[in-house]
Amino acid sequence: GYTEQDKFLNQAVKTTTYLEPEPLLKHIKRLEIGLGRTATFRHGPRLIDIDILFYDDLIIETPPLVIPHPQLHDRGFVLLPMMDIAPDLMHPVKKKKIRELMAFCEMRGIVKYGKNSK
Repeated sequence: GYTEQDKFLNQAVKTTTYLEPEPLLKHIKRLEIGLGRTATFRHGPRLIDIDILFYDDLIIETPPLVIPHPQLHDRGFVLLPMMDIAPDLMHPVKKKKIRELMAFCEMRGIVKYGKNSK
């Protein structure tokens, strides 16, 4: 991705919803706009970026939505916060747990932030 940008924070959230995946995506996009997100270039800096990484154990490949997120297994900045909430979650495509994916992921430049940081 684009690397010439300021530092940023990532977090992972586990939640429940009554929305199906595509209506949830539409709701998230409206929320991002309401929080001030504007169009930039692909992988460029943005004020807010909310992704649906997993939805139960569904595998979805439609033009507006791919679940699990197609690059999450290669992104330490995604896997590190996921380790805090779901280290044993099984990736339904890769057939590996988050902790197993993390073991093979590039972590250069990624720092854990928070009161339990080392």
